[in-house]
Amino acid sequence: MKQTSADTHTRLSAEERREAILKAAIHEFATLGLHGASTESIAAQVGISQPYIFKIFGTKKDLFIAAMERVYDLILMTFQQGLQQNSEEPLEGMGAAFEQLVQENDEMSFIMQGMATVNDPDIQRATRRRFRELYDFAREHGQLDNLGVRRFLGEGFYLTFVKGINFDPERVDED
Repeated sequence: MKQTSADTHTRLSAEERREAILKAAIHEFATLGLHGASTESIAAQVGISQPYIFKIFGTKKDLFIAAMERVYDLILMTFQQGLQQNSEEPLEGMGAAFEQLVQENDEMSFIMQGMATVNDPDIQRATRRRFRELYDFAREHGQLDNLGVRRFLGEGFYLTFVKGINFDPERVDED
């Protein structure tokens, strides 16, 4: 994952470095959570200095929130793509697209880590705002009432959880 100018023969732009940091941060936070993740490790994965992370994002918590924002952007974009692919049955389209996204382990593991961190008021506020966007999108485009939205999003979080723990309800021989 480490990307340096020697590897690419070109220097990354500030935006490309920011994107690389976010990608590495999502992986690090998904694996170790907010408090276990290391900005030194994130910097090493990207091939930059640790102070550069703080120059761009401010604090480790701000980096976590920026990474969370990126994951929620991805989920919303996934819902939008699913809706475009199956506008006749919007819930099926959004659900099928989300099932594909669940295969992206870092992003879904990050969502689970994010849930464990919502006792922090700043993270809670940012998560609540972004979750509201998903909720409103599903409600509007799925033409659902509140119970329908809860069921739809609940199924998504169920899929995220069972993927995260590698649970197969059809498999009897759990280890």
